[in-house]
Amino acid sequence: MYTDIVLAIKPEFAKAICTKKKNHEYQKYKIEPTVTRFWLYETEPINAIQYVISIGSTKTPEQVQDSTGLENDDFDKGLKESYGYSIYRMWQLKEPLYGPLMKELIGISPPH
Repeated sequence: MYTDIVLAIKPEFAKAICTKKKNHEYQKYKIEPTVTRFWLYETEPINAIQYVISIGSTKTPEQVQDSTGLENDDFDKGLKESYGYSIYRMWQLKEPLYGPLMKELIGISPPH
């Protein structure tokens, strides 16, 4: 039973979450219901985990109903083939965990 997963994300989306312009994360696959946190691995040029977010349960189109967040309206209209997760809270790590150190320190390789 996992409560945390590492998720690859473009740096611009991580920034949008930081500034609260993005209040839901969308994934093409359904996440296990036991997962409550995403560790955000920012892809090129960052290549590190800098943030962790806590998430809500799985949502499907028409369940978000919040037009204030980036991509929410497209998701609710069914224009994104994905599942949605409310972002409740975000934490920033004291120091980024860079891709090359991930295997050594936490036993996993960076996601693609």
